[in-house]
Amino acid sequence: MQASGGVCIYRRLSGVVQDYIHGEVLPRIGRVAVMILSVCAFGSLCYFNYTDIGFARAIRLLYTQL
Repeated sequence: MQASGGVCIYRRLSGVVQDYIHGEVLPRIGRVAVMILSVCAFGSLCYFNYTDIGFARAIRLLYTQL
């Protein structure tokens, strides 16, 4: 589940960068920033899954508690 979340985050953010950032230098910086953010998001999801109750159970609790 975390891997699919990381891939989804990467694909969506890279689409935003490709569509809305123009020029010669800014798209390169944007692609690097997307990669860094995606790796950080994936690492955060894995850390949350390892040290806490898990990603799927957290989503389940979110829907049952609200």
